[in-house]
Amino acid sequence: ARSIRRAVSISKWGSIRTIRLGGEHLEAKEFLKTVYWSEKEVNSLRNELRQVEATLLSSPSWSDMKVQTSGMQSTDDTYVQMMEIRERLMNQISHTVMMRDKASQMISRVPDEKQRFVLRERYLNRRDWVEISDDLLRSRSQIYRIHGFGLLAFKEIFNKEAIG
Repeated sequence: ARSIRRAVSISKWGSIRTIRLGGEHLEAKEFLKTVYWSEKEVNSLRNELRQVEATLLSSPSWSDMKVQTSGMQSTDDTYVQMMEIRERLMNQISHTVMMRDKASQMISRVPDEKQRFVLRERYLNRRDWVEISDDLLRSRSQIYRIHGFGLLAFKEIFNKEAIG
């Protein structure tokens, strides 16, 4: 199964270029769900980067040894490998952060402040329904209703932004 994250392409100017997954259009709510998990993904990628750097940098330096070995990596090769992995991970982090920023911009354009609040708290701040209902002093069913109307408003904005 392909990741939804890979299906969304955001240009360097912040517009959504492609919203396709296996031939099907990515819906606005699926985009928000992707953003919902993006914080976890960024943290995971940063942990992976730290792990790779620690592993590669803790390897013994074989370039100073006088023994002829064809399978050993030189220090330069290790640093090149680390920089390639670092660049790949930083690109993934950058893409994820851009998606979050784009979602935040679109949520900001939802006209109703309660709907904006619910969408922002749920998808960008990863808060659960109970916390959101406590903040707004509303029942969960009322929060679900506000969320539903917020999704409809978001979907209109999302569909205007989508190209492709």
